[in-house]
This record gives sequence, C-alpha cells and structure tokens, in this order.
Amino acid sequence: MGRRFMIWRSWPSASMRPRREIWCLSFGMSLGSWFSGRRICPPSRKRSDKRTGCLPCGACKAVGCSGMKRLSGWAVFDLDGTLVDTLDEITAALNRVLIRHRRKVLGREEVRDLVGHGPNTLLERAWSRTGLAAKRGEATELADEYSTEYERNPAGMSRPYPGVGAGLQRLQQLGWKMGVCTNKHGEAARELIRELGWDSWIRVIVSGDETFRKPDPRPLWMALRRLGAVPGRHLFIGDSEVDLLTAQRAGVESVFLGHGYGQVGGFQVRSFLDPVDLFRWMAQSGPRVVVKRGARRA
Repeated sequence: MGRRFMIWRSWPSASMRPRREIWCLSFGMSLGSWFSGRRICPPSRKRSDKRTGCLPCGACKAVGCSGMKRLSGWAVFDLDGTLVDTLDEITAALNRVLIRHRRKVLGREEVRDLVGHGPNTLLERAWSRTGLAAKRGEATELADEYSTEYERNPAGMSRPYPGVGAGLQRLQQLGWKMGVCTNKHGEAARELIRELGWDSWIRVIVSGDETFRKPDPRPLWMALRRLGAVPGRHLFIGDSEVDLLTAQRAGVESVFLGHGYGQVGGFQVRSFLDPVDLFRWMAQSGPRVVVKRGARRA
C-alpha cells in the first residue's frame, strides 16, 4: 500500500541555527527510484486530516500523494494464480522434466506449494522435494528444460478464473490502464495473454527473465512506467506473499486475491475471494467517468 511519512529534518538556516521542515515521502512516486521527497510546508499546529493524515495545506495531494481517495486508474496484476489458473500446465511440464531425470512425479497440490518465485526456484524446490538438491548452476539448466516443456503443452490447459475476462474488459472500457508483472518467462506469459484474447486490454507485460524478479520492486516500477502512470493511488493485485511484499517495497497499494496458490501471510491488506467483487470495487473506486451531455454512461 502506498505510504506517507511525515518526518522532521533539520536544515541550517542563514543564522546557522537548525530550522525544521516537514517532508512528505511518497514511496513509488518517482518510478525507478526508492522514493521521492517533497517539502510541503513548515510545521503547523493545525490538526492533520483524519482520513489521510496529511496537513491541511493539501500540497501533498498536489504532488500525487497516495493518500488520495479515488484509485488512479492504473493497475498491475500478477498472472499465474491471480488472473489465470495455470497449475495444470505447470504440473504437466514439471513432471515431464522429473520423469526424464528419473525422479518421482508430483501431484497438483504438491506443485501448488512450490510455485511463486519463477522457474529457477520451482525446479530447485522440486529437486529438493524429490531427492538430492540441485547442484550449483544446475537449476538454470533445469529451468530452461522446463520452459521448453512448458511450450509443448497443448493450448487450452490454462483457464481464466470466472469473471476475470469480463472484469478486465469492463475496466478497459472505463479507461483503466492495465499490465502484468510476473516471474513467469516472458514469451510464455505473452503467448497466454494472446491466446486468451486479452492483449488489447493488457498492454504491458514485465516478466522475470527480462529484469529482476519479484519481490524486487523494480519489475513493478517498470510496468507502471511503461503504462505511462503518473503519481497516484495505483494497485498491484496478486495471490501470494511475494506479490504483497513486492507492492510494499515499491510503495504501491496491494490487493490480495484469495483464489490462487499463495497465502496472505501476515500482511494486512484489502482482500477478495471472488474476482467479480474485486473488479466491481475497482470500477466503483476508480477515476470518475466524465459523460458528455447526451452520451450514454459507460
């Protein structure tokens, strides 16, 4: 979730006596950097706004502080377990690799516990689960082998969760700019989005093989930058602690979708079990649609 911090800093004045000023740090405002700091006003004895915690000058809103009430209209989603159930595809490809190396196959629920950090970690965990751990450098070769097997999966094995397609389309009609940030290999992610017919709604896909992997915040920053996001209350929606930690580190508000493969853990965030409820909330809380006189409301 986007966070604001009011902190005191001392600066030398002309008389060389310390002079205090308040800074508003809105993490994630400056994409690609850890934070941006804006001096907003001198100390005030007035009470802060109860809803946002900001001082009454309102300057922090002017610079895009994430305390603004309405959502910005920019959202980034995780892919596997959030928008699409890909567990059957992952299980099938992984088991073919395991069989080739004379290891026991894993069931769907066993594989569910291994996903979330990308192919390399998936193979490392699978090797540890089925025998001796992978040797140094072996996981990369196994991940490449797994990616080849994944591409061999027949089309249609992955299924979007109920209500996701209609929800994405509705948000796009309301003017939302949406992207995907995933630890999945990029070509597999892009092919899946094209296969589902979502490529006209989801314009940006940042994958684990083209940049750093989640929970590093930089992939999420990259996705928002490519979407052309301006400072505001953006969202990152995912199904695991990895996604929530990524959003926290990036200074972006996180939403947990509970139908996937992970757990919310100790994070205190907005959660939904049904994506229909998620998309309804996003539509109601997002930017107001300006309707011209005589035109139908979207």
